[in-house]
Amino acid sequence: MKPYSKFQPTQFDIKGLGLDDRQDWLVCPCGTNRDADLLTLANWEAQNDILKEFNDEDWETHSFNHWGPGWFEIVIVRPGTPVATEMDNVEGALSDYPILDEEKYSLMEYEYKQETWRNASPKERREWLVKAGMSSKLGRRVRMPSGVEMWVEN
Repeated sequence: MKPYSKFQPTQFDIKGLGLDDRQDWLVCPCGTNRDADLLTLANWEAQNDILKEFNDEDWETHSFNHWGPGWFEIVIVRPGTPVATEMDNVEGALSDYPILDEEKYSLMEYEYKQETWRNASPKERREWLVKAGMSSKLGRRVRMPSGVEMWVEN
């Protein structure tokens, strides 16, 4: 993890902007923003679940307005604390595999596809069902039929 003094959301932003008294704190590996995809959101939530197990005086969530994504959030941790060590472990885990919590990500993906199904037009539902080799009559269901998930577009 890098210190906040070296953090910049994009290459066009100033490093360490604001948070003058937290420049030496470390930026956690997962952040989020207005345009975050499901994986980003799942990792953000999983990271926050881990953080809740630690002394909240050693970590802080910060929200910023931003010219690009509208807003973003990060978590910073006090260096040399158990939570900093754990976040180093999280960063290492993410370098080996991009998902912190498979179950959380899978559930979020399933819920998102269910919502997409509910909001889809009858034509879209029929197209997905045909791709899945299923009867287009199933498109009338409020809940997405099992077996069509992989065809529902994100």
